[in-house]
Amino acid sequence: MTAYGYYTLQPDPKHPTINQANEAIRQMGTNAVPIFLRMLEQPDSTLKQRFLKVFNAKQRFLRIPNPPGNRHFHTLNGFRLLGASASNAVPRLIRIFDTDPSPFPQHVVPVILAHIGWPARQAIPAMVRGTTHTNEVVRNNCIYAISQIQGDPKLVVPALVKCLKDPEPNVRAQAAWALGTFGEDAKPAVPALLALVKETSSNYIGSVPTYVASDTWGTFPSAPASPVGCARNALKQIDPEAIARANVEQ
Repeated sequence: MTAYGYYTLQPDPKHPTINQANEAIRQMGTNAVPIFLRMLEQPDSTLKQRFLKVFNAKQRFLRIPNPPGNRHFHTLNGFRLLGASASNAVPRLIRIFDTDPSPFPQHVVPVILAHIGWPARQAIPAMVRGTTHTNEVVRNNCIYAISQIQGDPKLVVPALVKCLKDPEPNVRAQAAWALGTFGEDAKPAVPALLALVKETSSNYIGSVPTYVASDTWGTFPSAPASPVGCARNALKQIDPEAIARANVEQ
């Protein structure tokens, strides 16, 4: 049984279990990629979206999930299972991200690219562009994708430094954490990270990002609420003595 908000999904004996479906995807391997891409690109009908909006507005305790349907979440889960082996999907994923303004593809394509990892490095320019998106979730997920794909520090580190001044604290935290994954290659970010630490109360203890994962819905990055915690953690990975040299309270 899987819960989503107030809506609970009961196991259906007529359909395969999640584990069986996952095993089927693993058996299909890269043959499943074209199917998942088509599923990702297929929008739900406007009528269905309107129905769910009206239904949820009239209900107090029951909520039907109103992302674009289970199909899209199964698509994300499929790419998660395929990981780097789905690298042949990268050019089309970039095209979807650049051309489809719908919320779900914008939110989820960066997460899919993150699961593919280093083989998705040609998507780095698109993810860097995404760090300036008007939507907070898209910015957050693009930063997460950069941290997982990595790429040329000369290109991504300056972009991540700019994100340290994002108006949303979760995005600032995600950017700080991402910079830490580049280690010494992110040394140009040290002054900006120190500034972030100094601007925030030293009594506010933060943590590294956590990621909400589910075999049913896929994985969505969830940034922490403490930019200073991630900035301190990043400095430890980039330049462990930077805080002491700057006379910042430990």
